[in-house]
Amino acid sequence: MRTKKKTKPANPRKAPAAAKVPEFCGFQCPHSEFPPADSAGLCRTMAAVYCKQLGKLVDKNRPCRWRRG
Repeated sequence: MRTKKKTKPANPRKAPAAAKVPEFCGFQCPHSEFPPADSAGLCRTMAAVYCKQLGKLVDKNRPCRWRRG
């Protein structure tokens, strides 16, 4: 008797929507926002991006933490 092959549940980070997320963090990502003004300063020359998916500040121009899992 053959058993059904078990399939892994779909990983949301590998979904087609994840294809729109760039490899590196920056403001081109649809999940990015400017950080709060008290953490970024008034000149907006910051080295961090607020990630809505992770709910925290992440380093700009670094590999995406959300895509890595």
